[in-house]
Amino acid sequence: MNPEVDPPTEQFPIVPPAPRRQVSVRVVIAVAAVVAVVAAGITTLVLLLTGGEDTQGGEAFAVAGTFTLTDGVTEYANAGDCVGYRGYDDIGPGAQVTVYDNAGAVLAAGQLGPGRLDEGTYSCVFDIRIEGVPSGHNIYQIEVSHRGKIAFSEGEPVALTLG
Repeated sequence: MNPEVDPPTEQFPIVPPAPRRQVSVRVVIAVAAVVAVVAAGITTLVLLLTGGEDTQGGEAFAVAGTFTLTDGVTEYANAGDCVGYRGYDDIGPGAQVTVYDNAGAVLAAGQLGPGRLDEGTYSCVFDIRIEGVPSGHNIYQIEVSHRGKIAFSEGEPVALTLG
């Protein structure tokens, strides 16, 4: 027995797709303008509430001191100038000096000044002066090049030695 299947006699109506709504350019520009005004207002409010300064509430100070290299010192052609060598090639005028807070966040950066040869100890002494370090942190850390962080306190002269 092979019954034949009759096709359905009912036909479903074809429904055309709904027309797409087009967003006008004016609406897009208006929304963008509102977002920009709100963002500017929030920024202004934050600056007014914080006084536009560091949220620690302190003023800035300068870190000052010296960095002395006692090993791997060579003189420049100019008498009295010096730099590091033999494993201390990264130590010289312009070497990066970074100040961090106790959590390790960068607060300020500067560079070593020119090196002066101390002929008595045959060491190379570099001046450090970094302006604009935010005050108000209990402990600070300072690092020359990649040579490790050393803790210090605000107002304390920095005297670092390597070698």
